[in-house]
Amino acid sequence: MSDPLVRPVMERLEGDRASLAATYRAARPYPHLAIDGLFNDAVLDAVAAEFPEPGARDWIEWDTEHERKSTSRGLAGLGHTTRALLRRLCDRDVVAALEVVTGLRDLVGDPTFFGAGLQDSPNGGWLDVHSDYTGHPGGLRLVRRLNLLVYLNRGWAPEWGGDLELWDRATETCSARYAPTFNRTVLFPTTVDALHGHPVPNAGPPSRSRRLVSVYYWSPAALSPPAEPIRWYGRSDAAWDARARAVAELVETAVPPTERVALVDDGALGAGWFPPGRTVPVIERAGAYWGPPTDDGQAVAELDRLAARGVRHLVVTWPAAWWLEHYRGLAARLEASAVIVAQTPDAVVYRLDAPPGR
Repeated sequence: MSDPLVRPVMERLEGDRASLAATYRAARPYPHLAIDGLFNDAVLDAVAAEFPEPGARDWIEWDTEHERKSTSRGLAGLGHTTRALLRRLCDRDVVAALEVVTGLRDLVGDPTFFGAGLQDSPNGGWLDVHSDYTGHPGGLRLVRRLNLLVYLNRGWAPEWGGDLELWDRATETCSARYAPTFNRTVLFPTTVDALHGHPVPNAGPPSRSRRLVSVYYWSPAALSPPAEPIRWYGRSDAAWDARARAVAELVETAVPPTERVALVDDGALGAGWFPPGRTVPVIERAGAYWGPPTDDGQAVAELDRLAARGVRHLVVTWPAAWWLEHYRGLAARLEASAVIVAQTPDAVVYRLDAPPGR
């Protein structure tokens, strides 16, 4: 095998498959694997050298009460070695080796790399403990099954924090912890029980951020468990309930009671906070949430479809605030032909029937 991108990876996965599979299954608090030196150092050094600096990239910024980080927009704007590595990690031989180690079947890569690719958490950044979303954000009929993280941080000092923590749902404690050191790879499943995060903020020099490569692996929805939204640890507590209740109250005061409201919430709130029949999920099929739009075209088309059905208001809630940054065509349409009738830190309510060029 002459491919320097994954030669050491494949040699290790294929040569030690039995022991790696046993280690993965036996790990606690849930199956996972942490390996140092799995990749070619020179390849990861090249990826680190290509890593776009904050002022020279067009990335998705996540800055909420749960996280502070940024992620690349798929492969857009990434360097040659980075793109080649990410694509190579989705090739069938790599995926097949991961299936042997994890025991998962029917895995496929994601050609859009939404949410994956490169991730950057700056000085002071953090990520609260959570279980990941499993429905494909790009609208593909896939369910996320496996996460592969590869850290790029040479000389990362222990006192800087930023450790990846794996939590046991039953005991509500951290059961495994991994510093984000250079060429450390962590592999773990994407399930509602796989709680993880780096809740301790990065405390290194201002010039040092926590950087990694991430690849998510998926299975066809027909062969997978039902898709789940992201669930922040303890999100069902009083604080979460208060925010959801505040959104419902905002809708009730801003929208006439006889009108239906298009609900953009990534499936996180659901209709339970609203009177029966009050909301229509976006995207909706047969009355059920169908996942986010594939692209701007589908997002705008969905607005038009709902408007044609008489839906005149749309509410974008805080779990789906990223829509307005990622789907720029949707944001432009709302800017041009909708009016904000109410806004709080938790939600924005738009009236959709305003004329263009108001």
